[in-house]
Amino acid sequence: MLNNNKPFFTIEDASRIAFEAYGLRAEVYTLPGERDSNFRLKTTTGQEFVLKIAPVVEHRDILDLQNKALEHLAAHKSSLLLPRVQVTTRGEAITTVISTEGMKHFVRLLTFVPGKVLAETRPHTPELLYSLGSMLGNMDCALQDFTHPAAHRTLKWDLQHTLWIRDYLQYIDQPERRAIVERFLAQFEMQVLPLLPKLRMGIIHNDANDYNVLIDDTVERARRVVSVVDFGDMVYTYTVCELAIASAYAIPDDQRTARVGTTRTTRGRSSETGSLYFSPCLPVTTVSR
Repeated sequence: MLNNNKPFFTIEDASRIAFEAYGLRAEVYTLPGERDSNFRLKTTTGQEFVLKIAPVVEHRDILDLQNKALEHLAAHKSSLLLPRVQVTTRGEAITTVISTEGMKHFVRLLTFVPGKVLAETRPHTPELLYSLGSMLGNMDCALQDFTHPAAHRTLKWDLQHTLWIRDYLQYIDQPERRAIVERFLAQFEMQVLPLLPKLRMGIIHNDANDYNVLIDDTVERARRVVSVVDFGDMVYTYTVCELAIASAYAIPDDQRTARVGTTRTTRGRSSETGSLYFSPCLPVTTVSR
């Protein structure tokens, strides 16, 4: 379900905001984004940043959750190459701008992390998928002692709430496709839900899709995952959901190697890995995600 409230700001707007709020004079380029208007800034000194302008409907506490999580990871797992939060000239991690329509939008600035998205990288070698699992495992380990009230929210993309999909099965026109989704929902209900009380919980990234995963492909034979971006779906849930979502996007190649990388870094339990048979199928059986 894409957000139809994505704000519209021009390159000229972004250049002005970058200077007025952050004191930056930079070349500005547009970047894709589902909810935010995103711009890549490149300063005359070679520094690169991402300016993110949130839609009007965005809640400040959700943006604060993302910022605080990134700050926690920078302090507790500095080896991870993740975006770093930047402050305005007034020391604000979140500032506001007014659009030409008179609407208030929250604005943030993060460091730019170079890389090629996983979706445009082929092949997905076992080594590459292992590095994906390892990266996510290290990140989730560092987040185990991180807390934030905004993470305790009801989110459709939280896999523990998967059964909401049943209300939308009627919109799948082809009976054979609808039957596939129905079968996996039934198996999830019977075989995964009973396991949930045994599983660890924590705040996770929750959206390691192949357009949010960045690859260092400077050495073709040694491609590896270096970062993830877009922390907008962060939520307090079962930690194993992180791997299930990443595996869903790795399924066209091989999910098993990503699983090994994650379970080694998070010390995955048998009950968690057992629940993974059905869980990765859930994000890809719903067209809306």
